[in-house]
Amino acid sequence: MEPLELYIHIPFCVKKCLYCDFNSHSGGPEEQAAYVDALVREMDWWGRLIGGRRLTSVFVGGGTPSWLDYPLMGQIFAAVRRNFSLTEDAEISLEVNPGTATGEALTAYRRMGINRISIGLQSANDEELALLGRIHTWNDFLRTFENVRAAGFSNVNVDVMTGLPLQTEDRLKKTLQMVTMLRPEHISAYSLIVEPGTPFYEKYAGDLARRERGEKTLELPDDNLEYALYDLARTFLRGRGYGQYEISNYAKEGCACRHNLGYWERKPYLGLGVGAASLLYDSFMDISPAAGKGAAQRISAYPNLRFSNIRETDRYIDLWRNYDPRQQADLDEVLADAPWIDSKTVQKLTCREAMEEFLFLGLRKTAGIQETDFFNVFGLPVGSVYGPVLESQTKRGLVSREGGRIALTRKGTDISNQVLAEYLR
Repeated sequence: MEPLELYIHIPFCVKKCLYCDFNSHSGGPEEQAAYVDALVREMDWWGRLIGGRRLTSVFVGGGTPSWLDYPLMGQIFAAVRRNFSLTEDAEISLEVNPGTATGEALTAYRRMGINRISIGLQSANDEELALLGRIHTWNDFLRTFENVRAAGFSNVNVDVMTGLPLQTEDRLKKTLQMVTMLRPEHISAYSLIVEPGTPFYEKYAGDLARRERGEKTLELPDDNLEYALYDLARTFLRGRGYGQYEISNYAKEGCACRHNLGYWERKPYLGLGVGAASLLYDSFMDISPAAGKGAAQRISAYPNLRFSNIRETDRYIDLWRNYDPRQQADLDEVLADAPWIDSKTVQKLTCREAMEEFLFLGLRKTAGIQETDFFNVFGLPVGSVYGPVLESQTKRGLVSREGGRIALTRKGTDISNQVLAEYLR
């Protein structure tokens, strides 16, 4: 059976950061326990439909998963193992915020089989952390990192943000120096995006408008500084032995995040919990004998089914508290009336839409895509579909096309959003 990736969403945080538009909120012990019970019920339901499928990776994100009491995390992983089969080398990641995971909890995570920790630092500068609304300081992060290592984790990511209000190149360089001195295996360096509906959006609306008009900004970096900060991170991290394998991700050799690579390579994944998204093959509906219909397994050339769960935690909990999972037999029925799936998000991609995703996501990787992979999936040469776009971008120095591989050049990476948008119709 085709292997699968699993994403599990934990929506709880100690305090929501000022820039955050993720599906997260604070939640007390009773709500957390009720949520985990609902999450396990959802996992058991999927286990009956596609149970036994091999998992190559599990990623627990949020929110702040480490804010859960670790016995609740134990219940989640017991359900994972009850319903799925983990490959021997499965990558199992957990997001942790500084100050939210004790040494005891981290040791328990190791016993659960978690083998990769991702720590949300964002900045080593306490003033910048306070500006972002983070609850921790650099020293809090340092203690957490030391506890993670002491618990035996040898695959650790640290998140850093560029393009912060009032951030200078010197401040960013200092953060990168302090982080790389700790020698984590992986560093994610994302540019701040000020999303509508966040306190940051209200606070910096004027600067966003100025930047849009090409005018000098007051606190947010203008376009030139934003690029300079991104380029500084890229150059610095490469110089310290971190290979850039995706636009915003860097890793020591052999330590690229396999779960995220699966997203960019359009591998099928199942998302569990509020707001979690999934990308599946249609054929998944008939794989498990527990599906109860016994129809012949259908074969799909590519994962073409996208959908997301509802985003309201209280509604999600109530639905699973009162839902009889035996009421549904197969995936078609789930998409039709499963109350925990947001019907507005259900999309069966056309072949052309899947092709667009193949390039839009695959070209985020510095290695790019192989033309033979495109042909093997879709049965057409990539040039027969995107020849004019590729020819134009090659002439403009935005992509390279050599030895059957298509990849963004440095120039193309610098304006990746515009380049990748050209593959969308």
